[in-house]
Amino acid sequence: MMSRKGRIISPMPTGNGAYVLHKMIEAKIQNYRVHGYNPYLTLFPPVLPFLSRSEKPLVVHTTPDYGLFFGRKGVPLVLTVHHLVLDQYMQKYSTLPQRIHYKTDLRWFTKASIRLANMVTAVSHFTAEMAERFPFWHEVWSLDRRKFKMNLLYRFHLLRKVRKAGFEIVIQPSYSRTFLSGDDIVRISGARERIGYVGDFSNIHRFEKRLSNRFYTRLIPTNPKPSMELKRNAEFMCGLGINMKFGLYDLSPAIEGINNLLSNLDNYYILCPAASLSGKQWPINYFSVLADKIYSKTGLVAVICGSSNEQSLAERLVCYVDAPVVNMMGKTNLVELAVLIRDTEFLVGNDTCAIHFAAAVSTPAFCLLGGGHYGRFMPYALEVETKRPIPSPIIHKMDCFGCNWKCRYSVKKGAAFPCIANISANEVFDLLRPALESNDE
Repeated sequence: MMSRKGRIISPMPTGNGAYVLHKMIEAKIQNYRVHGYNPYLTLFPPVLPFLSRSEKPLVVHTTPDYGLFFGRKGVPLVLTVHHLVLDQYMQKYSTLPQRIHYKTDLRWFTKASIRLANMVTAVSHFTAEMAERFPFWHEVWSLDRRKFKMNLLYRFHLLRKVRKAGFEIVIQPSYSRTFLSGDDIVRISGARERIGYVGDFSNIHRFEKRLSNRFYTRLIPTNPKPSMELKRNAEFMCGLGINMKFGLYDLSPAIEGINNLLSNLDNYYILCPAASLSGKQWPINYFSVLADKIYSKTGLVAVICGSSNEQSLAERLVCYVDAPVVNMMGKTNLVELAVLIRDTEFLVGNDTCAIHFAAAVSTPAFCLLGGGHYGRFMPYALEVETKRPIPSPIIHKMDCFGCNWKCRYSVKKGAAFPCIANISANEVFDLLRPALESNDE
């Protein structure tokens, strides 16, 4: 009888970031096993199919470059795109033999693997956007949510595409489901098995949820009590029959060896002044006061980080602050941002992905946290103990916490909600003192 540990096998060449990430998956998923092999074996690909022939897996999970050599009749092949060495952008970083390899046999292997695969996933939105530039990545589909809601023609074409694909299984893992850009796609897929989360009402009306619950063949039950998102994810995986504990992920091995764009700076700290909602943004003049205080105390240079569509916010901060500032807003991809955060002394920001990146690369972080989703994404609550630094929430406690950002107070357009605006720069500076004093040492 086959052991449960071997239900999913992942043949991966050792010595690269993708191998490390798959080993991280192995540590979290009970029925997942990585089969590492010497990367020099790829010089003679026909030997690859014999590496794990003794196993009888239910699923094979690997990468697109040599995926076709691990495909088996009757066994689903799942490919994950970690990076694209075939991209023209990579040529200037490749040797001549590598460029020839990428344009000939590896390109053909990748095409064949994608055609053979039952499913292709991308590890980030950035990777998905890169993959779309290749005509053979038809399994990687992006969704413009705003366009999907506002443009009927775009919506029609995408839904028709989903319907024609003839999926057997569709999984919607979001706890806070949406009707138009989530449940409706599940319904139109016509898949034999449609699995979702019971979820909450954060992004959906009650009558919509009552209706869309019928779109699923199976809804994984949820604990109605407030819970941190990491625990929700583990809860969903358990509902799928995969036991996992919720703890901190470690991104450090995956970004090892990647150059820091600010390698010329010896010491710096990061400010992240933007947020997905203007009401969640700590006032920009508060950031400037804080930056001046930190510079006066430590001499540290502030580095502003965020996405390109938040550039005006960074420019305002640069104008307000007297201390030296480096504006990296919109000048990094996610990997480069993770490296900047890994090498910084500490990070101060609103409740954004940068705070969670800091947790994943063991960097001290201080989060200016409002009450809209308090307890869901922050503060951290872990099942697995850790000695790594966990983001420190900085809050102004109010009795209306848990409002789902539907503030009951009258707030001017573009202004911060009271739970954010009432956090003073002096208060934040006082909470930062231990980190600042350790830097002085």
